Amino acid sequence: MKILPGSLFWLCISLLCLTTDANHGYRSSRKWLPRTAPQNLVTADALVSKDDLPASFDWRSVGGRNFVTSDVNQHIPQYCGSCWIHGTTAALNDRIKIMRKGQFPDVMLARQVLMNCVPDPQNTSVPPPGCDGGDPWMIHQYLMKNDVPDETCMPYQARNMQCNPSDQCRNCLPKHGCWPIDTWTGYGVSSFGNLSGEVAMMKEIYARGPIACSFATDAMFMMNYSKVASENEGVFVTNKTFTTDDIDHTMEVAGWGTTASGMKYWIIRNSWGTYWGSNGWLKLKRGVNMLQSESECDWAIPRFGELDEVLAGRVLGSYISKPSRLRHTRSCDILDSTLEEPLTYYKSLEPIKPHWPRSWRRLHLVDGIRVRDMDTVVVSSRNSLSKTKKGLLRSSSGTVTYSSTHRLKVDLDAQEIAYILGDGVPGGGHAWTPSRLAVEFKTRTGRPGVWMHYDIGLSSFLLLFPKTFEVFGPANEFVRLVRKNCRTLLDNVEDAMVRLAMGREDGRIHYNIADSASQDPEDKWVKHMNDLSFASASPKAHILPRLTTHRLKAAYIKSNDSVVAPERTSRSDALGFGNL
Repeated sequence: MKILPGSLFWLCISLLCLTTDANHGYRSSRKWLPRTAPQNLVTADALVSKDDLPASFDWRSVGGRNFVTSDVNQHIPQYCGSCWIHGTTAALNDRIKIMRKGQFPDVMLARQVLMNCVPDPQNTSVPPPGCDGGDPWMIHQYLMKNDVPDETCMPYQARNMQCNPSDQCRNCLPKHGCWPIDTWTGYGVSSFGNLSGEVAMMKEIYARGPIACSFATDAMFMMNYSKVASENEGVFVTNKTFTTDDIDHTMEVAGWGTTASGMKYWIIRNSWGTYWGSNGWLKLKRGVNMLQSESECDWAIPRFGELDEVLAGRVLGSYISKPSRLRHTRSCDILDSTLEEPLTYYKSLEPIKPHWPRSWRRLHLVDGIRVRDMDTVVVSSRNSLSKTKKGLLRSSSGTVTYSSTHRLKVDLDAQEIAYILGDGVPGGGHAWTPSRLAVEFKTRTGRPGVWMHYDIGLSSFLLLFPKTFEVFGPANEFVRLVRKNCRTLLDNVEDAMVRLAMGREDGRIHYNIADSASQDPEDKWVKHMNDLSFASASPKAHILPRLTTHRLKAAYIKSNDSVVAPERTSRSDALGFGNL
C-alpha cells in the first residue's frame, strides 16, 4: 500500500517524531575542546580581500570543471545521527580533489572509520559517539594525529562499532571469513580552524575549498524544503528565529550566488540522498545568518602524501604481505619524505605560504632559493656571469631560472641524500657532517650534487626540504633525517655530537692532534672523539660511543628510558619501515 504525503504517518514524522532528542547528529564539543587559532599558517582572510570575491562562485563548476565528489546518504542503510561525519568528510573529500586539481582518483574518506574511532570529547574512556553526534572540530583534531582509509576499506554501515583493526579496514573471502588489512593508504589533516560570518566564509571557500558549517534545522526544512524553496526562487527562506542552542545539523558549504531579484544565497550539500532537495543540494538565504548558518563553520587542510606515493608506483599493496616499496629510506613516519615534498609540488610549501586562486606569489625559502610557482625554481645568482650551465636561462635581473630537467635533478638528489642518511639503521637515522655527506653522495653516484649548480652549500640545499632533513649543533655542523614520533631515538648520540662541537669551539677539542697530519681536521676530530667526555653532560647521557667511521650509528636505548613504539597513527610499520 502506498503511503500518501497527507497520511497520518507523514503527520507524525513532520510534527511529532522529530523531537529535540532526534537531532540529525550535531553535538557541540566547545565545552570540552576550546577553539584555538591555527599556528604558523597564512589564513584565507590574509590571502583574499573582500574586493577579490566574485558575485557568485561554485566549486561544482569552476572554469567548466567539477571539483566536488559524489553525494552520499547518512540515513541508509538505517537512520544514524552522523551528519557531523558526513558534512566534514564531504568538505575534506572535495578539498583533496581541489588540491590535486581534479586528477584521478576521487577520494572518499571512510565515514564508518571516523564513526568508530573519533573519541568522545567529554570522556575518552567511553565508546566513540558515532550515531549519537559530534562536530567537525572533533574530526579535525583526530585527523591531525591519526590517519583514516577511504571507503573501500570500510563501507558506511550507519551504526556504532568499535575502533579496532578489523573495523578500520578489512577483506573477506568465501570460507575464510573476514580479517583486518593494515596496509591501507591513509589520509589526515595538517591544519584546521574555526570561523564565522559571511565574508570570512566566502574567503575561506574561495581560497581553499568547501567548509563544514552547522545549522539549526526543523521539520519544515526536512520535510517541506522543496515547497518553500519553489516559492522563493529556489532558495530556502524562513521567518523562524533560531539560536546556537538550536543547532542540530552539519552540512558542507561549497559556494554562493545571487538570484535574479538580488537575493543572496549559499550553495550547500546535504547528506540525505540525491532524492532530497536539488539532487541532494540546496540554496539557503545568505547574509542574514539564516538557520544559524553563519555562526559555526570549520575548515581543514587535508594530508594525502601516501596517495601520491601509491600513484607514483613507489608503493604496491596486497591482501596479506606488507606493501612493497621501491627503494626508499627506512625512517620514522616515512619522514614525510622527500618524495612528498619535491619542489614540483606546490602543496609541500603550504606551511610557509601557499598560493591560492588568483594569488600567484613568489615564495621565499632560504639562501636566495625560492619557488615562484610549481613549474619554476628561481635562484639568486651570486655571480651572474658564471651561470652558463646547460638548461639554465639567465635574466638581466641577476636571477636564473632552471628548467624542468634541473628541477627533477633536485628531487632525485634529495631522495639520494635521504637514502644515505637512513641506510642501515633500524628506523633510519645516521647523523652526518655535511662535507662527509657530500663526499659519500659523490662516491655513490659518481658525480657532484645538483646543489653545486645553485652556488650554495649542502646544508642550505637540505633546508629546502624541512619535512625530511634537519641540521643541528651549535653551528649547524650536522645533518639528520627528521624523525617525527621518534623523540628519543638518537638523542644520546646526538647529545654527544653537540657537546663535542661546543667543546671544539671552547678549545677543549682542537684539530692539531699528533700523528694525524695527513688527515683533514674533520678526520682528526672524529678519530679522537672516543676519548673525550665532558662534565657538563646531562645525567641521562651515556659514555660516548666508539666511532669507527665518520658517521654516528644509533640504535635503540636499552634502559628504563627505552624507546616506546608509538601508537599506530602514521602507519610507518604497515608501510614496511619496521617496528618504530
